[in-house]
Amino acid sequence: MILSHTKKEYITVFNEAKTAEKLIYGPNIKDWPEMPALNKHMLLKVAAFITDDVTTTDELIPSGETASFRSNPMGLAEFTLSRRVPEYVGKAKAINQIAVANRTGKEPQELQAVLQKIKALADFATVKNTEIDLSSVVYATKPGDGSAREQAASCQRVLGGGC
Repeated sequence: MILSHTKKEYITVFNEAKTAEKLIYGPNIKDWPEMPALNKHMLLKVAAFITDDVTTTDELIPSGETASFRSNPMGLAEFTLSRRVPEYVGKAKAINQIAVANRTGKEPQELQAVLQKIKALADFATVKNTEIDLSSVVYATKPGDGSAREQAASCQRVLGGGC
């Protein structure tokens, strides 16, 4: 249905989908980055440690100035915890670089000692069933208490977070 602005009437319009035509995005609409699947056992490194009773959704990802990035996951992720733990984004990105290097077979030195310990835990975790990505994680008592903006949680994942 289309509402004509000049006349207050409704016009019903039926068109066939033009699936062969390429969808053109606006300048700030971006696709989600590729993210590896999460494994049953994961290696996590804390990138933000918050001990308050509650961490609000607005602290995870501020409202207001971030509104123009709602359709740009990587752009929005740059604001993650910016008011609460300003160094979080840089730490998460550094941890993710180690993860990417490991996934491409470069065996980062940062993981060597941990890999040896995992191999010793063969009954519980093995190199095969553990995501050896050193994914970042935010430690908080009640993260995201407040409004339900899924972007607040997904921004951590976009930056390479493990959960």
